[in-house]
Amino acid sequence: KHGISKKNYQQEVQKIWDCGYYPVWVDAYDVKGKTYFNVVFRPQRAGMQVEVRHGMSTKQLEDEYKKLVDNHNYRLLQLESYNDEGNLRFAAIFIKRDGTPGPQPAYLAQTAGKHQELFDKYTDMGYVPVNVSVASVKGKKYYSAFYEKRDVGNCKLRSTLTQQEYQQQFEEMRDKNWEQVYINAYRHNGKTYFSVIWYQNAGIGKYAAVRKTSSSGYQENYNTYAGNGYRTRCVTGYEESKKHYFAAMWTKD
Repeated sequence: KHGISKKNYQQEVQKIWDCGYYPVWVDAYDVKGKTYFNVVFRPQRAGMQVEVRHGMSTKQLEDEYKKLVDNHNYRLLQLESYNDEGNLRFAAIFIKRDGTPGPQPAYLAQTAGKHQELFDKYTDMGYVPVNVSVASVKGKKYYSAFYEKRDVGNCKLRSTLTQQEYQQQFEEMRDKNWEQVYINAYRHNGKTYFSVIWYQNAGIGKYAAVRKTSSSGYQENYNTYAGNGYRTRCVTGYEESKKHYFAAMWTKD
C-alpha cells in the first residue's frame, strides 16, 4: 500500500494484519505539509510476534527499543525517521527472534558527522548498514540507522545522492553486479536526496528499480513486476512540485 494518509495509517495496517499479513517495510513522507505512509506486507507465519509503532519521538523510540530489543529479544526489522508537521518522528517494526539474537547496533537522530563516525566504527567491526534513514526537520538533517553482521561481502552507502547522482550510481553499481538493498528519499532545503545501500553479494537475484514515478506510475510498475514474480522490497515517497513521487525496488529470488 502506498500513499496512505496519516489519519488512515493505523486502520489500514490493522485491516491488513487481520487478513493474515504483517508489515516488513514502512516509509513516511510529507506532501504539502501532510504526512503519508508506504507499507510492504508479507504473509504471517504461525507463532510470529511483531510490534509496529509510528509517530514516536526520539525518547519514545528509545523507550520502545529498550523494552522490546534489550529486554525481550526483539530485533529491528525496519526503522524510519520523518518530518511530521515540523517535528522529527519515527516509525519502526520490531520482530521477535528465537534464541539469543546477535548484536544489532543502532542510533537515532545523529548529525552527519556523528553518523559518519559511527558508520566507520561499526563497519570496521564487521557490521554492514541495514537501514540508514535521513530526515530533514527545520533545515537540519538527522541520521538514524541500524547494523548487522551479514555475509554480503563489501557494502556501499551513499546518503546524499541527488536524482541524477542516484541514477548514475545505480547504473555503475549494476554494471559491477552489486545489489541495491535499501533506498530512502528525503527533502532537504527544497531538494530531493536519496540514502541508498548496496551489497557486493546480497544473494537477492534479479532486481529492478524506479526513482521518480507518480502514484499511478508506481502502481503500474508494481502490477508489472508482481505479475512477473517479483516482490516489493523498498518503496519511498517524496514531494516535488507539490506532487507525490516514489522510488522503489523489486527483487526476484
